[in-house]
Amino acid sequence: MIVYDESRWGRALNPRENAYWKVHFERHKVKVRMVHSGSKNGDDIGSYVVEVVESAEASEYSKKLSRAIRRGMMSSQQGIYSRGGHAPYGYKRVAIDLKTGERRAMRDGMRSVPKQEKVVWELSDEAEVSTVRRIFEMRAEGTGYVGIADFLNAEAIPCPKPGRWRNKDNKWTGVSVYGVIRNPAYIGHRVYNRLSFSKIMAKEKGIELLGKWTNDQSEWIIIPNAHPAIVPDELFHKANVQKDPRPTKPNQFYYRGTYLLTGLVKCVHCGYNFQGYFHTSTGNRYYIDGGYVNKGKSVCKSFSIKQQMLEDFVLSGIRDIFCGTDLADRTLEYVEELNQH
Repeated sequence: MIVYDESRWGRALNPRENAYWKVHFERHKVKVRMVHSGSKNGDDIGSYVVEVVESAEASEYSKKLSRAIRRGMMSSQQGIYSRGGHAPYGYKRVAIDLKTGERRAMRDGMRSVPKQEKVVWELSDEAEVSTVRRIFEMRAEGTGYVGIADFLNAEAIPCPKPGRWRNKDNKWTGVSVYGVIRNPAYIGHRVYNRLSFSKIMAKEKGIELLGKWTNDQSEWIIIPNAHPAIVPDELFHKANVQKDPRPTKPNQFYYRGTYLLTGLVKCVHCGYNFQGYFHTSTGNRYYIDGGYVNKGKSVCKSFSIKQQMLEDFVLSGIRDIFCGTDLADRTLEYVEELNQH
C-alpha cells in the first residue's frame, strides 16, 4: 500500500496507533510505504525512530486543527445564517444573494454559492407549522411523547425527513416528537455548540466518545431571534417541564440486555421488531411489539408475550433440531478434520 505521508496514513489521538496498524497490515501480507517521509521504509532503527516522530507530529497537527476549527466556528459564527445541514421540521432553507438580495428556496441537498450567498431559515408550509404548534400544545397539556406520535400517525401526518434513519413507513415516534419539543429553534433561537462529535474534546473532558453527546448548557452559544419563532417562549418552557424525570440508562454500547431474541422476532402486521420490556410493578419481563411501543396503536395493536415462555419455546425447538439429527456428530467430525490439517 502506497501512502503520501504519515498524516495521510492516520492522525490518531494516540500516535502509537499508526505503528500498530502498519504491523496489522503486514501480518496480512500488505506492506505500507510512505512516499513523502524521512523514513527509509525499512526495518532499521533509524526508520522506526523517524516514523514514530512523524506519527506524533501528525497526531499533534490533528489536535491543533480540531481546536482551531472549533474556535473559528464559535467565534466567527454570523448569527442568523445557517452553517449547513437540514432545517428543522417546520422550516425551510432560503439562500440570499449578498449583492442583489435575491432569495431562492433550497431543496434538500442543494448548496449555496460560496462567498456569494448566505442561507437563512424561514417558515415552511402552514401544515408543518401547525403540526409543530399542535405538538407543543399537546405536550404542555400533559400528553406523552408516544401519545402525541400516535395522534399524528392517526391523522396521517408525515414525520420529519421521510425515509431517513431507517424510518420505512414515515411514521412519527416518541423519539421524533421528543426531538421537536427539545429543540430551541422553535422559539427562534440558533444554538451553536449544543452537540459535539469531537474526539479531541471528548478526550480532554474524559468522555469516551462513541457517537455524539450534548454539551453542558453553559457551553451553548445562543443567538436569539435568528429566525421566525413558531411557538412562544411560555409554551416552549411549559412543554419542556420534566414532570417525572427518570434516571438515564446506559446506551447499547455499554449495556446489553438479557433478552436473547432481541431483533430476531418481528410482528407480522407492522413488520417491527419485538423488544424487551420490564414491567416495574410486577417484575415480569416481556417481549412487546415495537411498532406499538414507539409509534402508538395507530401503527399496530399492543401484543406481548412473557420472555421466559417465548425463549423456552424457541430454545426447545433449536434443541430438538440439533439433538434429533446427526448434525452434532457431523459437526464434531468436521472440527476434528480441520484440526488434523
